Amino acid sequence: MFEKLPTPFGLVRAGVAPDHPGTKEVTRMFEWSLDRPNFEFHLNVEIGKHVTHDELLENYHAASDFVAWYNGHPDYVQRTFDLSGKCAVIVGNGNVALDVAGILTMNVEELERTDIADQPWLYCVSATSRRW
Repeated sequence: MFEKLPTPFGLVRAGVAPDHPGTKEVTRMFEWSLDRPNFEFHLNVEIGKHVTHDELLENYHAASDFVAWYNGHPDYVQRTFDLSGKCAVIVGNGNVALDVAGILTMNVEELERTDIADQPWLYCVSATSRRW
């Protein structure tokens, strides 16, 4: 994950008033993903300055359809995504990007405890891998 700021959690850290510590507690929901071996945080990186939009497009596939697909939106259930790679790059802002990172780093047992749509992990989890 690329973050423009030198610290994680973007708008929660930089946009929530300091007298609202309860609101900032939302970051605890995402902290577990930071310790995952297949998640990387690249802080202090500005898209357009340190890495160009074209460089991202040359090297990565980005689709907002992914969130609708794993949530089972009827217009997206027939979409397919190649999740066979060993890494993923998420282009997005704030909590949605962290949500996608969380979904991609969860194992099957963790996904089964959520209300994720059936089709994503059924189609993408291989018999030899317990991850996407």
